[in-house]
Amino acid sequence: MKIDKAIQEAQRKIAYASNDDGILHAYQMREIGLSDWNSRLGDAKREGLKEGAQEGRTEALKDAARKMKKSGMPATQISEYTGLSSAEIDKL
Repeated sequence: MKIDKAIQEAQRKIAYASNDDGILHAYQMREIGLSDWNSRLGDAKREGLKEGAQEGRTEALKDAARKMKKSGMPATQISEYTGLSSAEIDKL
């Protein structure tokens, strides 16, 4: 089977690498680098999701404020309900 040959080849490479301190050190440094990379990538993804969620909330508030403004509600009251500034409401 191909899988058995692949496993045997991997085991041979591991045995070879584990007997060479330089290769073993390079492997460990690569693993640390990959771990750091994945950690930074995860952090960036979480930050991006957080920013996207905030932008979505802001857009939802602006949509609600547009409807309130269109219905004739005073800007001061819209600001009180949405937390948007008067300048932001005037731009809508």
